[in-house]
Amino acid sequence: RTSSASASSSLAGSADASTRAIVEARSAASRIGHSSGYLREVLAQIEDIAEKTNTLAINTAIEAARAGSSGKGFAVIAQAIRTLAGETKERLSVTGAKIDELEEAVERNGEVVERVAVALDGLIAGSRRSAEVGGLIASGILERRAESEVLIPAGPKIAVTGGLDFNDHRLIWAKLDQVHAKHPDM
Repeated sequence: RTSSASASSSLAGSADASTRAIVEARSAASRIGHSSGYLREVLAQIEDIAEKTNTLAINTAIEAARAGSSGKGFAVIAQAIRTLAGETKERLSVTGAKIDELEEAVERNGEVVERVAVALDGLIAGSRRSAEVGGLIASGILERRAESEVLIPAGPKIAVTGGLDFNDHRLIWAKLDQVHAKHPDM
């Protein structure tokens, strides 16, 4: 297997793993979105209970005032309940703001995931083109090798280079005879 084919295969494997990771990130973001929606519903219910509790505390304070001195204990309890309802609404407001921040972060993360997905698609396409070009080059090399083997048969080769003895044809033939004696299949 050629190194370019191996590299392309490795890149394709990495691209597949990255694609799976992007799908998982999208799924996690979707689950977070559903959870934050559920949390908003719960917070709305708690806020409704806090408002009803506050209204009940106001009504209790009014009744305690009508009862006069015998209703003073109820008035203290009603004030404590009103304070608790007010604190609950404040905490709900802070919690709602944190959920807003969470949703914004999830949205930004989703945008980043989408940009990564687009970049990954480009890498995958480039990898496929590289693999195709590598295959064409390898095919061309094999064709050239086959063509050159027709011209130069397989087996040992003798190369004659320049030098002082290059023009001495008797010396060249003598060396060729020595090689032939050693390698009769040539």
